[in-house]
Amino acid sequence: MPPTLCFRSYCSSSAGNCLALWTDDTCVLFDCGIGTLRGCRALLRRHQDRYGPVSALVVSHSHRDHLSAQALKVLGGEGIPIRCHRHVLPQLRTLHGLGAGDGSLLQGFGDGGLTVGEFRITPVALSHWPSVPTFGFLVSAAMGTRRRTVVIATDFHDPSNLLPHLRGADFVFVEANHDLQLLEEHFNPNSRWHLSNVKTAHLLVEAFRDGARAPGNVVLGHLSEKRNEDVLARQEIRRAFARRGLKPEFELETAPKFDASRVIAIGPGPRERAARQGRLF
Repeated sequence: MPPTLCFRSYCSSSAGNCLALWTDDTCVLFDCGIGTLRGCRALLRRHQDRYGPVSALVVSHSHRDHLSAQALKVLGGEGIPIRCHRHVLPQLRTLHGLGAGDGSLLQGFGDGGLTVGEFRITPVALSHWPSVPTFGFLVSAAMGTRRRTVVIATDFHDPSNLLPHLRGADFVFVEANHDLQLLEEHFNPNSRWHLSNVKTAHLLVEAFRDGARAPGNVVLGHLSEKRNEDVLARQEIRRAFARRGLKPEFELETAPKFDASRVIAIGPGPRERAARQGRLF
């Protein structure tokens, strides 16, 4: 059987975030901001019982909804390595009261990224909260005759640094935090550090117009509980493409805020599938 690459969001909101990417041999969690020990243990057990052991946790930044004290304790107790960019490491150590010699499972990596099993993970600097270093990730994995590329990026307000990395990706998980009208009704000044539906839509249009190869799937995540709705986020993306006379060539969905998403098998995008079937030359 051909190798498989799968994705699942276990939760995605300001209350807590945890994403999983795995093959038959390697699994990496991206962020784990579960706020209770019971919840962390249940999530970890649920994943490992169904899909196999977790190889590592990679953390995007130091906010508690992306790495909680409870997750640090549970994953540390399981001996699961916890990795973050070296600029994030001092803030995580301070937040969780760890000295340089404590918590050997929590270690940093540089701009060159790291390798975990079958995954090559490269950080992409994102503009989020002032003085809080934040990173998205490009994940590359050999799947059969070619490599698959996954982009994971939430918690940022300026998409320009991410744009070139979306082109050619096979799967994209990206923030669509708030609807502008709902933000007026439920104002939160912190929303300015997150990507609105409008900005996310513009980012995706710019990435995949002009014949650029589209991914098979785009999943919108980190939706605000009060300031966004699934249908509004998806509608904004489709409207932005329609204004350019385009139709999204990818499957579009939103990650549930507090529950697990469906498991997505990451494979060839629509153009690659069409080429294989002889429809493109």
